[in-house]
Amino acid sequence: MSSILTRLALEDYLALPETNVPTEVVDGVLVVSAFANARHQRAARRLAMALTGACPPEFEVLGPIEWLLRTDPPLVRQPDLAVVTNTVADAALPRLTSPPLLVVEILSSDSLERDLVTKPREYFAAGLGHYWVVDPDDPAIVGFEVTGPYAQAHGDQPFAVEVPFPFRVTPRDLVA
Repeated sequence: MSSILTRLALEDYLALPETNVPTEVVDGVLVVSAFANARHQRAARRLAMALTGACPPEFEVLGPIEWLLRTDPPLVRQPDLAVVTNTVADAALPRLTSPPLLVVEILSSDSLERDLVTKPREYFAAGLGHYWVVDPDDPAIVGFEVTGPYAQAHGDQPFAVEVPFPFRVTPRDLVA
């Protein structure tokens, strides 16, 4: 038995009804994800609050939010958190169309390859400057630039960076 995979054009995706189900479009293929578990949501919420407190006034934290990385074939990702300028945030309705300053993905068991390999490649190709990955199960944070990792912390070690703005958090505090 054969099957035909129908690829969506960007217009097709944009015409879909709004839903609370996490969805992305990868090379025109609609990808539906499971809802994040409580630990994932806790880490995202606490990190969003910490980032909001540390952001300079010209930045703000959004998430989860759609980011249109490419139009043909469409590539739409939904980062857990994104830090953008206020100008980009004002223009981001209903989705980001320019690269955020920082994107954060919270790992889950079904997202390891996607969050550690695929998304960073796509995000940096689209112009992202900073990418952080948070592991809520074995509390850790790694910060990446296009050239590779620039900061990391595990457990009770502080994750302390100066770029894209001064920020400090302990991974375990995000999930404890």
